[in-house]
Amino acid sequence: MQIALDVSTVICPILLAIMGGVVALWPPQRVPTRIVWIAVFFLVGAVSTVTSYLELHSSHEAQKGLGEEILGANDFGYVIGVIENPKDTRAPLPLVFINPNTDPLRDVTVSIYKVTTDASKNDVLSSKPVQIQLGTILPGFSRMDTTVNVGSYQVDIRTRRAWFSERLDVVSVNGTVQENCQITKAGTVQRLFSCN
Repeated sequence: MQIALDVSTVICPILLAIMGGVVALWPPQRVPTRIVWIAVFFLVGAVSTVTSYLELHSSHEAQKGLGEEILGANDFGYVIGVIENPKDTRAPLPLVFINPNTDPLRDVTVSIYKVTTDASKNDVLSSKPVQIQLGTILPGFSRMDTTVNVGSYQVDIRTRRAWFSERLDVVSVNGTVQENCQITKAGTVQRLFSCN
């Protein structure tokens, strides 16, 4: 489809110029011939206008997609632990960063805070987070150089243009390790994703 659009965008103006030259050099003498020439000019002009519009729209969409990829307008990712042995509730879980997008995530930084509960049952974040600079993350998963144990964590994820907050709970249920995560866009209560 795109090839046909590109070809017609180039050929239609050339065809109009050739037709104009033919009519200027050999003007049609009879009325039916004039009507045919007018109809052909109208048809080729309409095709040229439509293909130019479609080409402009296609170019605009391509530029928009490139801009979103470069700026990271659709950035979204999350962190989970790899449960190698669900029965071992004391083993640390290596963390991985998941990029579920089709485009790379740029300038990714992850801060992991241990969450504890105070006497009033309020969440308290550890004062010193583990900070990891991941850089550009291709679609898929990427191992991180840190682990977590059973407990609750707040994971702040910053990308080039977005900031997300994740609640990662690693719990022991009936002697097996399970995890649950909830991701929200920072500054909102909009839940983007949940895993369990």
